[in-house]
Amino acid sequence: MKDKKRLNSFLQSALLTGSALMLAGCHNSGPAATPEVALPVIQQSVIPAEILDDGSILIPADTIVKHIGTAGVFILSDDNQARFRMVKAGKNNGDLVSISSGLTGNEQILTGPYESIYDGSPVKLTKE
Repeated sequence: MKDKKRLNSFLQSALLTGSALMLAGCHNSGPAATPEVALPVIQQSVIPAEILDDGSILIPADTIVKHIGTAGVFILSDDNQARFRMVKAGKNNGDLVSISSGLTGNEQILTGPYESIYDGSPVKLTKE
């Protein structure tokens, strides 16, 4: 009872002086606070990047997207997830664009539509 009165008077003085007090506790005996969520699988097709004799890499211009204000492409990772890769585009060659940085030429580039793709989306390949 004595401790409770002391705590109440401390809280009142803290409130009067404009101080903030945060009491926190942690108890971890139950299930996870945020259960794992199964992400929807996106059905996409892929195309390989084309490496030219001069070492430049060509990809279709329509595979370059803006993601959080940055130009890049979505590639298929080894674990079948969409991964956003920033690229620096060079010269246009009709429907193709050369990539000056960001790709090695070994990537499988996801084709559109891109509305439901984000970095880490599970991907199931479809045939074109």
